[in-house]
Amino acid sequence: MGEVQPTVMCSVPRLYEKMYARVNEKVAGDPPLRQKIFRWAIGVGRESFGHRVNKTQPGALLKLKVAVADKLVFSKIKARTGGVSASSSPVELPWPGRSRSSSGPRAS
Repeated sequence: MGEVQPTVMCSVPRLYEKMYARVNEKVAGDPPLRQKIFRWAIGVGRESFGHRVNKTQPGALLKLKVAVADKLVFSKIKARTGGVSASSSPVELPWPGRSRSSSGPRAS
């Protein structure tokens, strides 16, 4: 993925489960401070994502947290993966509770 830098990626849930497990294994082996920063950044991401899903504007404090998390965590991920990270390109997915019309065209 780092070499090809895809803009869209479709896969079965198992691939994402394996990637999630691998990241958690790596974080578990890191020093406690790094684990705490990582978990904080994940929490900030979840809070920010909630605003994207609900189409609401985050407050100034959350925007600041996102900027700090991006600097502390995601810049290192981008450097290690050749620019590919979860924060580098937003992806629209048909999440539960959203109408199908808002998630783009459907396959027939």
